[in-house]
Amino acid sequence: MNYIFHYFSMLWHFAHSRSASETLLLSRGSIGNHL
Repeated sequence: MNYIFHYFSMLWHFAHSRSASETLLLSRGSIGNHL
């Protein structure tokens, strides 16, 4: 169960670092749409 907690903590950290997370999420979204 430890890896699940680690996964959510990473998501939580990303959600709170807006400048970096939004850019990454937008990039990932566009890349995902193109695959």
